[in-house]
Amino acid sequence: MTNISCIEHWFQCQGSVVAVNAFGDTEKVAGVLTDITDSVSTVQRLNLAKTVFDNTSECIVITDSNNHIVTVNQSFEAVTGYSGEEVIGKDPRILASGFHDKAFYEEMWDCVEHTGQWKGRLYNRRKNGNVYPEEMTINKVEDDNHEVVNYVGVFHDISVRQQTEKELLFYANNDALTTVMNRRCFTERVEQEINSVCEQVKKGGCNQEFSVLFIDLDDFKSINDLYGHDVGDKLLKHIAEILLDFCSKETLVCRYGGDEFAILLKGKSSEFAKQYARKLMRALSVPILIDALQFNVTISIGISTYPESGVSHQALLKNADYAMYEQKRNGRNGISIYDAQLQSEYIRKLRLKDRLIKAITEKKIQVYYQPIVDIETGKICKFEALTRWFDEEEGYISPVIFIEMAETYGLIGQLGRVVFEQACRDLAYMHNQGYDDICMSINRSVREFALYDQKYIYDIIDEHGLAYNKIMIEITESAALDEGNNILELLSEFAQKGICVAIDDFGTGYSSMSAIIANKPNVIKIDRNFIVDIEQSVESQILVSLVMDMSRKLHLDVVAEGVETKAQLQLLSKMGCHYIQGFYFSPAVNIDAAMVLLKQSNVCAITPC
Repeated sequence: MTNISCIEHWFQCQGSVVAVNAFGDTEKVAGVLTDITDSVSTVQRLNLAKTVFDNTSECIVITDSNNHIVTVNQSFEAVTGYSGEEVIGKDPRILASGFHDKAFYEEMWDCVEHTGQWKGRLYNRRKNGNVYPEEMTINKVEDDNHEVVNYVGVFHDISVRQQTEKELLFYANNDALTTVMNRRCFTERVEQEINSVCEQVKKGGCNQEFSVLFIDLDDFKSINDLYGHDVGDKLLKHIAEILLDFCSKETLVCRYGGDEFAILLKGKSSEFAKQYARKLMRALSVPILIDALQFNVTISIGISTYPESGVSHQALLKNADYAMYEQKRNGRNGISIYDAQLQSEYIRKLRLKDRLIKAITEKKIQVYYQPIVDIETGKICKFEALTRWFDEEEGYISPVIFIEMAETYGLIGQLGRVVFEQACRDLAYMHNQGYDDICMSINRSVREFALYDQKYIYDIIDEHGLAYNKIMIEITESAALDEGNNILELLSEFAQKGICVAIDDFGTGYSSMSAIIANKPNVIKIDRNFIVDIEQSVESQILVSLVMDMSRKLHLDVVAEGVETKAQLQLLSKMGCHYIQGFYFSPAVNIDAAMVLLKQSNVCAITPC
């Protein structure tokens, strides 16, 4: 079977009668049938073109060879505000905005004449006087003899798109909340400044420098927590406005993230940056009102300077950030200039922290024991458990360093449990060896009371079969007075179970008597600072004597810490001190050495004065 495609044809038919019979009937008809398909198609295409011309969203203007407007479409009328009747016969320059000079138009028409087309952006003016941007294409139309017949301009209004592009560009480079520069753009500008300085140096210019400031609002989180993020956001916007007003055109301001801002000071030294930062702190020290709330803002500022603080944008930004956090560690509300040595120490501590985590997890933390001696018998009656850490890289690490580190990084709960478990295990071992009258004194950090449940203490004591009255918990005065952490309730629970409580470093706080009244401890430990010069200092002698008198009236035992000489020992004995602890008897030792001390009949007999 053959497929036959159907093609539509149009015909024009004309005919007439050419013969009739005697009766008047038609016998012949003559006619002409003309195929007019091409003509009809042409008309249809012209009608379609007119429909498109009239309804396209593109604006169309057609001029004659002399560049006088012949016709325009409806979109042209809608965009320009001119009707067809108003512009036909006129030169398109009636739309000129005045934004472009004569050279621009000469170049445009030169391109049309030589290439037949021009494409580009320009600004024109509407009938109401508003200037708008447009993208336009001008084509030259020629006849068979290459004579210009028409010029056809097609354009569209890009003002909305341009505004959208402008907004997108703005938010690509600026912070949405404060409208100052964002981190990405600021980083690029710092890198550009480095490249610019390097180019100047290559051209023989003198060495250039510039500074970066990192600014952080102190304790901003509490503002969000107390008043909500809406108030916090308003405060950030206000701070950004102050920074913009304070800074010059050559100074770049950035919201680096959260409550952190950064400033680039072009061509300025670290000393200038420091003076600038001081002025900035004064500018921000004025109370700020947000929704009828008054805020007294303080800031911490870190400064890095090219090239002494780094030669890459990564190094400069990181080091300014580090300097700012160094200031926070030193008490906030101040200025810190980047110090490579300090950063090296900080990085060392971070690495040390990682090794501390490993040591706690793998239970490589050791517990040493310093004897507490009964001053009457000269025998050991207690041990204080003291934490020791021998790092695999740096060796012995002072407890002052790693305990503070554990508190800072949230490791104190794990560390405290490891120490408590080991101390109870070793105490059980002492008891099993026949020294069942020995007690163990174990320190507790204030952070442990504040952040971690201490009920595991009972489980560990029970696990090792120890009597509760053989455990003494040592707390500092600051911990003893911190009722907000429910310490009083916990200490009361300890007392009910028979666990002894000692107040450590007694006399160093400002409310020592309050600590005794509130907590009703079993033991107070006089801080070594009052013992070290007790032989020469009348004031120390009076204070220790008063503590002894008070303890007798309150039925408290007293331990004197830091005893190092025989003279101190004799003086304390004369004052009636109950227990002595210090290097005069023994430093803190491991469990094996502690057992050796226990096997001695007495550590040190007290010779009367």
